[in-house]
Amino acid sequence: MRFFYEKPIALPVSSAKSTQHINVPEFLDMDVVMFYHQGVRKTLEELQRLERQTMSQSTPLWHQEREIRVTESRAHENRNRSNMHAICENLLTKKDLSKIAPIQVEERYEPMVKSMLKADYKNYIFRNTGLIVHPDFPFLVPHLMDFSTRAMV
Repeated sequence: MRFFYEKPIALPVSSAKSTQHINVPEFLDMDVVMFYHQGVRKTLEELQRLERQTMSQSTPLWHQEREIRVTESRAHENRNRSNMHAICENLLTKKDLSKIAPIQVEERYEPMVKSMLKADYKNYIFRNTGLIVHPDFPFLVPHLMDFSTRAMV
């Protein structure tokens, strides 16, 4: 089943033909608008390639692409803040996550947990994934996404 692991996660085909445009606020300057369209927004093919190229998570590309998007953990950190300056500062500040306890636990136990799950659920195929970005919401990196309902969890 090696071929299965090399395929990207299926993204919604409807977005490839989507005419959805994001209304950019008038107060943004042209450099910001151009950065969004050239750096953040990607075609379906580019997103599939990105997912394949970032399966080994700690690559420079993985870090670079996550840095320009709002991650689920960053959104969670800001859920109760009302000060827009503090929210922006938090979203734009680089953080070293390697010292955070849950990250260390994940790194330590992930191989063992994967082995246990594979043994207990033999009818399922488990695979590593890379960075998954929905084509309609390229500025977000959700933890889980239900593409069928367009709901982010």
